[in-house]
Amino acid sequence: MIAAAEKFAETSIASLDTMTAVLEVAFDSAARLTALNFSTSRSMLHDGVSRASAMPDATNTGEILTPETSLSQSVIDTVLAYIRSANEIVAEGHQAILQLVEPQIAEFNREITRNLDTAAKSVPAGSELAFAAVISALQVAKRATGSGESAKGGSTESQEETSRPARKSA
Repeated sequence: MIAAAEKFAETSIASLDTMTAVLEVAFDSAARLTALNFSTSRSMLHDGVSRASAMPDATNTGEILTPETSLSQSVIDTVLAYIRSANEIVAEGHQAILQLVEPQIAEFNREITRNLDTAAKSVPAGSELAFAAVISALQVAKRATGSGESAKGGSTESQEETSRPARKSA
């Protein structure tokens, strides 16, 4: 009984430490995204003000429209840079959280396997089918989790593919 309580306490402490680390990563990512937002806003505001201050000096319509065209290109470039930077910050935060959580998930899976092996030795007669169904469901869940890992790498590539036509049209 005492060993079970100690095991529970160790697991709780490890979970608390992991959650603290995950929160630190989340707050760091949020701070980086906030800094990116302020930087991008400041840059776009500065560009707009400099373009607006150049307008009164224009002597004809061509001089007014030329800065507007370059302003459009500048805004598109700034937005694309913002999206890339934000995506990078989020991806780094995601990877950091995965590195923190994956060892606990692996330990949890090992513990379940040990418990299932122990339970398999003491399965009452006639309940083998139910036990096999539980093991099968766990294997399906494990395969589904593994397929999610391979899909995570494609999101950045698909976002890049989506943004390419916008850059070409600009």
